[in-house]
Amino acid sequence: MESRIHVVTGKQKIMNSKIVSRLVFLLAMLLSLNAYSQSLAIVLKLNDENESRVYHDEPLLMSLSITNQLAQENNRWNKAADRRLKELEELIREKKISQEEYEKEKNDLQNAKRPVPVITVGDAGTPWPSLVKWKLINKSNGITVAFNIRKMPNPSSDEIAILNERGYYTAYFGIDAAEMRKITAGTYEIIAEFSKEESQPASLEIRSESLPPGIADSEPILLRNGQYWWHAGDSKQGLKFAERILQKNPVSLDGLSLKGDLQLLDSAFLPALDTFNKALKEFYRQNPVLTEPPEYILAMIDWIKTQIR
Repeated sequence: MESRIHVVTGKQKIMNSKIVSRLVFLLAMLLSLNAYSQSLAIVLKLNDENESRVYHDEPLLMSLSITNQLAQENNRWNKAADRRLKELEELIREKKISQEEYEKEKNDLQNAKRPVPVITVGDAGTPWPSLVKWKLINKSNGITVAFNIRKMPNPSSDEIAILNERGYYTAYFGIDAAEMRKITAGTYEIIAEFSKEESQPASLEIRSESLPPGIADSEPILLRNGQYWWHAGDSKQGLKFAERILQKNPVSLDGLSLKGDLQLLDSAFLPALDTFNKALKEFYRQNPVLTEPPEYILAMIDWIKTQIR
């Protein structure tokens, strides 16, 4: 059998390098085309998940995050073009491409750059979270069900959302336990609509039964309820759950952190400082071989100290 050996010359190596470099750039451009036609990205979470199953007397915490996906994609496109322009500068400097090739591709890249749009939503009198519209759809019959939702004040979000390539905003909403009882048990889709765009549906299953006492008194459920009331800005309700956690487990780091957060809602800086110091001491006791410091606890202690000077 005849054997053939293909010898790659220096010129061919240069050409291959140019082809590979160009293909890498084109691939980066093509990847960004998938979302080019979209504008806002709206992400809805139920209790920090894409779907949630709750008892009939259990509150539901919802988070809604918005970004300008088109601005992000166009910005990535432009950065890829800038990287290729730098490669071209190097290639022409090393005389690996002709002046004609350089000028043509440079002009093509500059002409292909995209505008990075900025969307501004909301104002001082109409904060952007107030513009969100909600749908609760019964999956079994397709009927849209009326329900009451509350805007959670904590953590706060800017009233005006300036959605450029870096803009990222999150707002929290909730359905109280009393409101949950008014909704017929079943499986639903929740959809958030904002600025003519809709979120992906989030699945919510509402069980027909109430929280069993044993589950209602478990630390995860107590913690979730306490955090719900922190988001709602109700320290009195939230502290009931924090104190119950600590009554059952006085060294619970989650319970101590929750209590400190709730105390801060009332500007009770000294009691909150004492609570977070207890949490810090307990953290080091529970973690004698330190891997990572408790950044949140340390940050809260430092912040509180700035408030009481």
